[in-house]
Amino acid sequence: MTCFEFIKNIFLLVILFPFSSLYSQQVKKKNEKIVSCCTKKLPSRFQTKSTCLSKLASLSATKTNHEAMVWIQGGQFIMGSTTNDGRPDEFPRHTVKVNGFWMDVTEVTNAQFKKFVSATGYITTAEKAPDWEELKKQLPVNTPKPDDSLLVAASLVFTPPSQPVALNDASQWWSWTKGANWQHPEGPNSTIEGKENYPVVHVSWEDANAYAKWAGKRLPTEAEWEY
Repeated sequence: MTCFEFIKNIFLLVILFPFSSLYSQQVKKKNEKIVSCCTKKLPSRFQTKSTCLSKLASLSATKTNHEAMVWIQGGQFIMGSTTNDGRPDEFPRHTVKVNGFWMDVTEVTNAQFKKFVSATGYITTAEKAPDWEELKKQLPVNTPKPDDSLLVAASLVFTPPSQPVALNDASQWWSWTKGANWQHPEGPNSTIEGKENYPVVHVSWEDANAYAKWAGKRLPTEAEWEY
């Protein structure tokens, strides 16, 4: 397996992006409707309905916090891909009704995430060495184990090229970087000093979910985010 193939395979495990958290009171039936909508026809690589329901149940027990949030009035929209580039589970386009919900006004900042880490001692996905036994569950059968030198704490860093490049090879603008994490966004020699109000990056879904629960909120569903 080439280095780029390994990067593509692990991209789902550690993804670099700012995230936004939200929270709205949901009774059990409403949660089930949301999960049913979001999990219907999902590929097997995603969570099961029962897993989603258990996570929503635990988040719903958290104290509500609407600070620095805005109320989004519910409504109806057409959900699904409008181009042939979408995944199979993004078709066909269909009408979705979304109930009203609270959304953060801005992305979660480095300062906010640092407060969470300081209070809980939380360690993000990008700060942990990959567990090969877990990683290979996401890969094709008989995928050879990468060299141990690659199974270290790392993440993808956005490195835009200085010249035009083909858009079918993400390795030309993402670099797998050892030591890159939310505290060192561009690698071990970088820092978030002076960037306290920048969106936090190098956070996985697990990291985002843990933060949201600690903050008394929850993550948006796919339908809510698209709406």
